Amino acid sequence: MYIPAHFRQQDREAAIAFMQAHPFAIIVSTVDGLPVATHLPFHVIMDGADIILTAHFAKANPQWKNLQEALVIFSGPHAYISPTHYEREQNVPTWNYIAVHAYALRKLYMMRQQDYPSSKTSFAKTSRNTWRNGPGFHRNTKPGCYKGIVPFRIRVTKLDAKEKLSQNKTAFERNHIIAGLQEEADGATRELGDYMKQREL
Repeated sequence: MYIPAHFRQQDREAAIAFMQAHPFAIIVSTVDGLPVATHLPFHVIMDGADIILTAHFAKANPQWKNLQEALVIFSGPHAYISPTHYEREQNVPTWNYIAVHAYALRKLYMMRQQDYPSSKTSFAKTSRNTWRNGPGFHRNTKPGCYKGIVPFRIRVTKLDAKEKLSQNKTAFERNHIIAGLQEEADGATRELGDYMKQREL
């Protein structure tokens, strides 16, 4: 990912927190020499200093069969930034956003179905309760559902985090942008404004 120095997020813990807050991501790998992407919800946990991503493919999805290297893209709120927010008139519009790229190289391994999700996590307890008590499910359907998925874990080897939040603008301009974003009706746009405001504190 191209990241100018003033947009690079250096705080690893902040990047991990962002991934956990925006877990619906895109996993990219190659199948037969071509890039293939699947949208999946990921569970992001720490194993000591390692970042572990847990998810599952539909068994019919061929991407899991060739998963030697992977890139998982986490993204969050984004919004158009009008040049009307700037002090100088001769500026171009832009788009603000946040993204984290998590890379896994040769450290990916498939999980046994009984290991997904890990019984040691609160995520697992929530999932088990939903699975056990959720409407429309019967205990006899669970084995069949498990047969249709391929759970896996990724041990992340590299993180690239980008926050394009008008850091290259003046404090006056950033505050004007934040105020404008927070007044918008769109929830994601307001969320971006809130995120920018937190960064100003």
